[in-house]
Formats: sequence, C-alpha cells, structure tokens
Amino acid sequence: MKIKIRNRLLLLALSGSLLTFLIFLFVSVLTVIYLWNITSNHSREISKLASEYTGIFTRNAELQQLDLMVRSKAAQISLLTREIKGDVQFLSGEITHLLMNRKYYKPREIQTVATATSFKNVPLLRMNRDLIGSTEAYAKAQDEIAILGNLKETFESFSAFYDSVFFGSKNGYAILTYKYPEYHIEPEVLEHRKADVYDTLNRPWYKFGMTQNKLTFTELYKDNLGTHTAVSVVMPYYDEYGVAGVVGVDVNYAYFMQLKDTELRAKNGNYFIINSKGQIIFSTLGSGRLSNERRDSLLRDDDLQTIVTVTAMVRGRNGLKRYNLDGKDYYLAYAPIAEADWSIGMLIDPEEVFKPARKASLMVKELLATLDQFMLRTFEFDLVRALMLLPLLLILIYFIASRFAGNLSHPVVRLTKGVADLAKGDFNFHAEVKTGDEIELLARNFEKMSHAVNRQISELKAVTAEKERISTELNVATGIQLSMLPHDFPSDRESYDLYATSIPAKEVGGDFYDFYRLDQDHLAVTIADVSGKGVPAALFMVISKTILKNCTLSMGSVTNLAKAVDRANLQLYQDNQEEMFVTVFIGVLNLNTGEFDYVSAGHNPPLLGRVRDGRYQYLPAEDNRPMLGVLDDISYVQQQLHLEYGDTLFLYTDGVTEAMDLQGEQFGTERLQEVLNAGTQLALKQQSAEVLQAIHGYVGEAEQSDDITMLSLRYLGKQGSDLEFSATKQVEASVQA
Repeated sequence: MKIKIRNRLLLLALSGSLLTFLIFLFVSVLTVIYLWNITSNHSREISKLASEYTGIFTRNAELQQLDLMVRSKAAQISLLTREIKGDVQFLSGEITHLLMNRKYYKPREIQTVATATSFKNVPLLRMNRDLIGSTEAYAKAQDEIAILGNLKETFESFSAFYDSVFFGSKNGYAILTYKYPEYHIEPEVLEHRKADVYDTLNRPWYKFGMTQNKLTFTELYKDNLGTHTAVSVVMPYYDEYGVAGVVGVDVNYAYFMQLKDTELRAKNGNYFIINSKGQIIFSTLGSGRLSNERRDSLLRDDDLQTIVTVTAMVRGRNGLKRYNLDGKDYYLAYAPIAEADWSIGMLIDPEEVFKPARKASLMVKELLATLDQFMLRTFEFDLVRALMLLPLLLILIYFIASRFAGNLSHPVVRLTKGVADLAKGDFNFHAEVKTGDEIELLARNFEKMSHAVNRQISELKAVTAEKERISTELNVATGIQLSMLPHDFPSDRESYDLYATSIPAKEVGGDFYDFYRLDQDHLAVTIADVSGKGVPAALFMVISKTILKNCTLSMGSVTNLAKAVDRANLQLYQDNQEEMFVTVFIGVLNLNTGEFDYVSAGHNPPLLGRVRDGRYQYLPAEDNRPMLGVLDDISYVQQQLHLEYGDTLFLYTDGVTEAMDLQGEQFGTERLQEVLNAGTQLALKQQSAEVLQAIHGYVGEAEQSDDITMLSLRYLGKQGSDLEFSATKQVEASVQA
C-alpha cells in the first residue's frame, strides 16, 4: 500500500518540528543561562545605566518635540500671515482696479454713521473735517467715493474674518467696516448719530502705510476705548496719478491666541511673538517680562540673558535653551516667522520635560528586576524539560529523517526539472513521474497546462496583432479628423479675434467647428455636435461639415443664411438610413458694422459677453429649430444681433455643460456662465483654458462622457462706437437669394 503525499508531508513536518523544537530548546537553555549569569552578576550596574540612558533619551526626545512644536507653530502663523497679506493685496488690487477703470462701473452709495441702520460689518463712510467744510473738495471726493461703493460686498465678506477692514484716501475720507463698532466708534456718535468726523490723514496706520510704500505690519495697539488689542496690516493702493491711499485690515489679538493647541496646554506651556524691533506682539503669559502688557523693546531689557535671546530671535535664528523668567527656570524654544518678519518663542516648565524621563527610568528598573526573576525560573524549568526530552527526541528524529527523505525527494526532483523547463518557455512538458499519489497527478496537470498555455499564446499573438492594426488605423483616423478642423487662428486685429478647441471623448468624435471668410467683409463661424460618438459620428461629422460649408459659400448673400441651412438640412436628410442628426449654430459677422446674422438648429444657446456691463448672458432660445437631418420640410429662422467693440460670443457643445462628476451631476449652464463672468477681460485662448480647467476640476476622476468643443469670437471693429444694442431681428428662411 502506497502512502499518500499528504501523509508523507505530515510525517516530514512532524520530524522537522521536533528537530526545530529540540534546537530551540537547547539554544534557549544556553541563552537563559548566559543572560541569567550576566544579569545576576551585573544587574545593579545594568539597571543604573539603562535607567540613565533611558532618561537621557526621553528627555532629549521631549526637547526635540518642543523644538518641532515651535517650528510647527511658526509655520502655522506664517501661513496665517501669508493669508492675511494675500487678502490685503487683493483689496489693494480691487481698489486700484476700480480707480483705473471708473468708466466701467456704476456709482453706488456708501452709508454714514448718520444714515446706517446697522453698524456691524457695514462699510461706513468717514470724512475729514476739512473735506466736509469744502464744497469743491467734497464734490471731487464724492465721485470717487461713489465708484468705490462697488466694494461694499467685498468689504462685508472680509469683515467676517477681521476686526476691521478699511482704506483711507489722500483726498481726506475713509471707508471702514467694523466687526465690533463699539471698539472703534465713539459711544456718543453711535448713540446719537452725530456728525462723524474722522481725521484720516493723521491716523497712525495711514501715515505708516504711506511712508512704507509696501505691505507691512504695524505694532500692536489698543482701540479708541483702550480695551481692544490688535495689529494692522496695511499697504498703498493706486490711481492713474500714483499712490492714492492706504488699505488694510485689523487682526485681533485673539486671532493668534487660538494657536495655543491642546498639546502645549497639557504641558502647561506658553508662547509669545516678537517683531523685528524686539517688541511683544502677542503673548499667552498674563504677566511678567514677556507678557502681552509689555510695550517697550526687549532689546533694552535690564536682563542680559533676555537681550541675548531676543537678539538671536530678531535675527531670524532657531534655538533651544534654558531660560530664567522672573525667577523661574524654563526651557525656551524659538523659531522665525518668515512671512511677517516676526519670531515665536515657546516656554515649558523643566518638570514637564523631566517627568516622562523619570517615569521611563523607573519602568526600566522595574522591568530589569522582573526580568531577572523570570530568567531564573525559566532556566530551572527549561533545564529539567531538556533533560527529560533530549534522548527521546534524538532517537525519533533520526528514525524519521533516514526513513522518508530518500523516498520523497526522488519524484519531487524529477517534477522540479520538468517545471523548470516549463518556466524557460519549453511548453512540451511530459510527465515522467509515476508515484501513484498527488505528485503524479500534479505532474499530469502540469503537462495539460503546458499544452493549454502553448495554444493560448498562439491565439494571443493573433489577437494582439489584430488590436495593434485597429489601434494604428484609429490613430490615423484621429489625425485625419483633427487635420480637418482649422488650427491656425488668423485674426484681423482691427476687426476680430478668434480661438477654438475640440477634445473628443474617444479616439474620434462627432463635434466640429469651422470658420472662414465669405469675402473681405464677412466671417462665417460654425459649431456643431453630431449624434453618437466614435467612428460613425466622425464620418457623419465630415459629411456635415463639408455640406454646411459648401451651402454657406454658395448662398450669395448674408440674408440667405437660413436658406443655406435649409439646403444643408435637405442634403443631410436624403439617404440618411442610419437616422443620424447634427445640432448646428452658424453665424456670419460683418467685420465693418458688427452685425452678426445667425441660425440655430437644435444647438445649445451661445453666451454673449457685453463689454459695457462686463457680464455674459445666454442668447434667447425661442427660435431654436430642430437639428439637421431629422425632417426635410423645416424652414430655419435667421436672427441678427449687433456686436459692439470688445463684445465676445462664446459657442460650445453640450459636452461642456453636460460634463459629469463621479456622482453623475452635470457641470451645468449656470456654472459655465459663472466661469466666463469671472474672466470677462481674458484673452480668448486663456478664456478657453479657464473653462477647461473648471470642467476638469469639477469632474475629477470621472471619465469624459462627451466630446468637448468651444469657439470664442471677439469683435474688435468700430472702436468707440456708442451704438445701442439692436433688437433681435428674425428673417424667415423663405427670403429669396
């Protein structure tokens, strides 16, 4: 009776386990004896050294953690100050933009203390006494104030983050938004709505900002009532004549107090911030040399240690040292805050540093004492057990190893050789193992597998070759299709500018755009979306593009644009057995007058960006007729609008508005309109890039669901024209050529 491989492996595992157990037991006994001798003879010395090293290591780790904490806090505050500086730079840019482009904005009223119904987070106008008393100066300033009233919403949004948002003009007025008006406006003015006289030109923040001529931080100061502590961040803004005033925000002392995190509080720690002059800006200490009440420079302190430390801090250095503050020892770690030219220091009681070290040392001592007792008991137990089992284990292992090693190894070696040949690529494996157990069955299965793999490799080579051929043809088709779309965007800088882009969802797509001159004075533009995707849509796209262009070029007059679309529809309808269709928006621009005739056949309504109001609006869609290729008796409607200098038409396919994220939510028409309104003055290529970036940011990791095509046309002729927006004209398709 032959023994199954399972039983053989079981016996082999048993013998190996017994051998391993014997070796492990023997080594364990020797190790325990050795360690026990060492610990017994030197336990006190080991305990002392281990305790000292553990304490030193733990204390150093605590100090390193303190150093990392102060660097982390410096980075946090630097990030906060960077955000604050960015906000102030943004406000300066907004005010400068309004003053430089006054003609594009409507005047808006700014409330005063006397007229406002609420004072919190409301922009208030405050003026110098001299400005109120001068009719001419007040009238001049009032025009500028009315334009700057367009910053009302901006100031209200920023006031949620800062104590005060303000700017002061060289013309003698200021506009301020207060988060806590009771800290800044005199109580009697708030209560009785008295005349609000505000000496802007002599305000410290105004004079400081004008002299610095750059973004900078003021020193810590108290509010008008002396109860509210803050620091101002100010910088100049400009008009066409140069520096026009100072804009800034007030940052509350509590804004930085929030950075005292849980870990620092748990260690009874404190921190403080100094500026480049060595003055305390913020401090969590309630009293003493480094408290928030200190106003003079620490560089002039009577304590030499403080002077040396503060000197290193204002020079932008990092450090960790022992420091005596008001008669008590601390560990002090400090690091620079680059964005504000400040430095932060953290103080922690040495007891908080030594406490973990003492605890770790005590644990090591107790552990070594326990280990000493454990090793003694283990040695005694293992020694008795080894003496009892050693003879039996030696006899058993010798018998099992000599009996089964030869019988088991021979067929395994033969099978191993065959498998090695299979791994080298020789799939003509032939089983030569005849053991009558699972090893023989395994060899037979390897033989079958080798034949199956050989056959599958042959089939895979054929399939791979076919896929490579198809991929090559699709790449050629993609190149051909893209070459049919115009990529050279010539523009007559005296009359128009144009840019277009198309991104297919597959190798080839059904979207297309086109533009071409009908004559010296007329430019035709087209954007279209063929039903479906892939190769069928690409073929129908080529046909549609060719027919539309031929019909447009042969229409004779711009007034026959609808007639040309009718003719193209009829040609696409005939022999359209696949019942495909195409949505089209086609228009012709008169480069001399700005008149734009267009026809929409089931296509998405374009957006028209008017320079005069700086907004994009969708064109009315009430005369949007069905797509081409569906019916043969449709009369398309020709419409007309007038483009003024700088007006922009944005044409697109539904792949833009119907782009979906991972949840299946679409990008949408409103989001597209918001993106365009955010960059009305951008170059057309940059405008398209902004839209694509917004789409990619919205869909995220989702796969592109449809072709994306965009075309932008900006009219640059008739500069300075004051023609009013003409009413939409409709011309029926029955107009004769």
